[in-house]
Amino acid sequence: MEELGVLNPGEEIQLFYTQGGVKGIKQSGNLITSERIAAYWIEDNDKEIHSALFASEIDSITTKDLVNNPLYSSYIKVYKKNGEIFSAYIDADSTKTYQFFQQAIDNLEKAR
Repeated sequence: MEELGVLNPGEEIQLFYTQGGVKGIKQSGNLITSERIAAYWIEDNDKEIHSALFASEIDSITTKDLVNNPLYSSYIKVYKKNGEIFSAYIDADSTKTYQFFQQAIDNLEKAR
């Protein structure tokens, strides 16, 4: 994760979810650390990485609960102070999904 530029040296992941299928974390990931929320997707030579620090870059976050929808994943939408917006997805049971949501909310509140 450090090599991708998603984590600082020594930064530890609190929660992580991948939608990368067989390729797992090598293809995609959505994660929360005490410092940031991040999402990435890597396919062939294309990389898309989004990250925002709770303390200095995030204006607000919203959550979308789609746990009961078999076609779509739940997600956290991150609104950055610079106007950028990205989403971190989780496709899990309600307990894990709500834990992911709550961890992001708690970390943002602690950082403020």
